[in-house]
Amino acid sequence: MKLIYTLFCSCFFFALQAQDFPVINEFMASNDSLSGISDPAGGYPDWIEIYNPADEVLDLAGYRLSDNYDNTDKFIFPTGSFIEADGYVIVWADKDLEEDGFHADFRLSAGGEQLILTTPDGTVTDSLTFGEQETNVSFARIPNGTGDFTFRAPTFGFNNELTSTRDFAEVKKAEVFPNPNSGILYFEYLISDISEKKLTVSLQVYDINGKFVTDLGDNLNFGEDSLSGVADMRTFPDGFYYLVLSDNESVLTKKFFLRK
Repeated sequence: MKLIYTLFCSCFFFALQAQDFPVINEFMASNDSLSGISDPAGGYPDWIEIYNPADEVLDLAGYRLSDNYDNTDKFIFPTGSFIEADGYVIVWADKDLEEDGFHADFRLSAGGEQLILTTPDGTVTDSLTFGEQETNVSFARIPNGTGDFTFRAPTFGFNNELTSTRDFAEVKKAEVFPNPNSGILYFEYLISDISEKKLTVSLQVYDINGKFVTDLGDNLNFGEDSLSGVADMRTFPDGFYYLVLSDNESVLTKKFFLRK
């Protein structure tokens, strides 16, 4: 399927225009290993990104996500599910309900179908009907959180208006080690234009659900074409995390496993 398909793709979305409600912000209905986006078990399932446009933490407990208007209860966020202000949460659409993270009891159809997000009382806060999808290409709102859906390179757990993980110029190395990690995390990047990005680059850690964990901005050591450092993760729970390097234009994500 060619991207020109977007010219006649039948896509409809409905959203309550209130900043207190989360939205379906991005999803990928055909994911494989070439995307580099894997779940905690190392698989490459479909995924759905939920975004909180509000300026305060939102309790997601009881919110529902489904691919069928006739059965909106296919996935219900459990008690203790929160999404940070201006933050993201990832739901894996793979039916692997026993794995870590949020896993829905449905898969997405690359041929096109529906997505519906409802409140605990059953009110539809966001929904869309989408057409045929491309492998490793996401369908995302541009502008982030409010715009129409369009095909683009994935910005998994990040603002859709940034470029993709592949758009950092001439990435020669991006390593997080050791991996698995016992608490002291080393990271090293070799990027041709990193010194020019020194004032805008940030390095942050997110958990497997897309929730912000910590900022490593004070741990960065810059060279002419390198960035490196050490982070103490010993106080954080065991599990999978994402190390996210970003600037005003690009984002680069690396996954690591913490096991103390």
